[in-house]
Amino acid sequence: MAAVRIMAAMLAALLVNGCTAKPIPRGYSGPTAFVSDSATAHGPTLAEFFVLSKIEGKRIDESVGMTDIAYDGGGPEFEPLVEERELPAKPMTVSIKAQTYHGPHYWFLLDKELRVEGVVSFAPQPGEHYVVKGTLAADYSAVWIEDSRGATATAKVEKRGH
Repeated sequence: MAAVRIMAAMLAALLVNGCTAKPIPRGYSGPTAFVSDSATAHGPTLAEFFVLSKIEGKRIDESVGMTDIAYDGGGPEFEPLVEERELPAKPMTVSIKAQTYHGPHYWFLLDKELRVEGVVSFAPQPGEHYVVKGTLAADYSAVWIEDSRGATATAKVEKRGH
């Protein structure tokens, strides 16, 4: 039975990776920067994720999807996985999102999901490390990207009320 779960997870990972773009285009040899998603666990069955989900409109691997794959079929308990990726250090348009996560697939039915997402301009600097940050609450949610010094590197995507 464990072998079947491992094979299913491997197949799901291949399918997800096959549907996502690589952040660095083939043949790119210019300067790069790094962006990490972030997550905060609130017990064994709930987390908040803050992720970079698209670059120039193309879906990339991100932490919610990777956590879903890793814990598929494992019940309600999980530990958030955080994705980091290297990308070209040049101006671009990216999609960022913040969302609550209640475990793989069906556990979200237990509670209301909080979510905010949007598209922002981003100009990563060569060698810099960035982190997607945010806040989620019933009355106000926001997501943005910060540099290694904690300075805001993009506009905030905000939502009031849910």
